[in-house]
Amino acid sequence: MNVRRVQVESLDQFRIMAQRPIDAHILLNDGTPRSSKRIQYQHNRNGRHWWMYESIGDSERYYTERQFASSTNIVEAIGKAALYVELEIEEIRNILTQE
Repeated sequence: MNVRRVQVESLDQFRIMAQRPIDAHILLNDGTPRSSKRIQYQHNRNGRHWWMYESIGDSERYYTERQFASSTNIVEAIGKAALYVELEIEEIRNILTQE
């Protein structure tokens, strides 16, 4: 398994990446992980929804798109170039063809 850490550059890009559960990491300026989460995005007739699991507190939560933006630090981390995901090389190729 060949896994790479990839910086998330936009929420739109993250939506594509997170169409299946994905491990996301918020890093401090020195590259040290601040937090890790497993996140998945779903878009269906009921709207846009995010599922997030944090292993540290063993917490699981579902968010609407609006709640996800206002109640989590994910969008802020994207804006600060601090959100990274772990992807296999083949997954990176698939994402690049979808953008």
